[in-house]
Amino acid sequence: MMDYLDLLNRIFPSRFRGAKSNHFELDANKLFIFMHIPKTGGTTMKTIIENSSTPDSRLPLYGKHLSSDIISSRISDMTEEQRRKISIIYGHQVFYDIHNLFDKEPLYFTFLRNPVTRVISDYFKILRTPTNEFHDRVNSNNYSLYEYLANDVSPYIKNHQTVFLARDYIDNDHNADMCSKCDSTLYSRAINNLAKFWFIGLTESCTQDIKTLCSMICLNCNVFNKMNVRPNVQSQSTNMIPVDIQNLILDRNVYDVLLYNNAVSIHDSLLRSAIH
Repeated sequence: MMDYLDLLNRIFPSRFRGAKSNHFELDANKLFIFMHIPKTGGTTMKTIIENSSTPDSRLPLYGKHLSSDIISSRISDMTEEQRRKISIIYGHQVFYDIHNLFDKEPLYFTFLRNPVTRVISDYFKILRTPTNEFHDRVNSNNYSLYEYLANDVSPYIKNHQTVFLARDYIDNDHNADMCSKCDSTLYSRAINNLAKFWFIGLTESCTQDIKTLCSMICLNCNVFNKMNVRPNVQSQSTNMIPVDIQNLILDRNVYDVLLYNNAVSIHDSLLRSAIH
């Protein structure tokens, strides 16, 4: 029986090559860009990137203080040689048009997650992280998951994946205002951008998808392990989540649901095309 990596070798014959070293072996004219959407498994990918590359070959973009203006200014201040050495950009503050600041062919990739489990995962992260901006409010009010959702404690419970894929600028608060204002125009932009992505992974298959990426772009997968996961708790399937909780999340994530279903179709169609 053909294994998963053999299937991907058929899909990406010109891109795929085994990763046997601890460093990048990338085309100098290409720029890999990882849009790290929170709570989708991206922390593992971030760790692999940082253990597989040299500091001068990567550009991490993390920190809520980073706006697209600040990012653009920092890149403009780089020397031509510094920009030439950058092989991969990654982070929460990646926006789709960032490749226009470089003279390289962009190859975007990201991971998406079922909106129901993504929002629940974020809630539990807030509970266990005292430095999180919503931790004190949730703890002081002893909010249950239902109350956290019903009170709209975090703006990021609303269509945050759609916002990430649609935004063409970054403000200093993860574009929180865009979450509550998400509409069909923003969704259309997200879908159009997603269609241009080189690789789309899913949290639900992240173990295999990450291993596939390691092989496709020569990353050191020896450092791979699941990180940033709620301890001692197995991932719940959506049919184990109370209906009232699911409905609250789904009502707040109409566009994220559509986006996720689209991503699943793209992801699965690649495998089907390889089989046939």
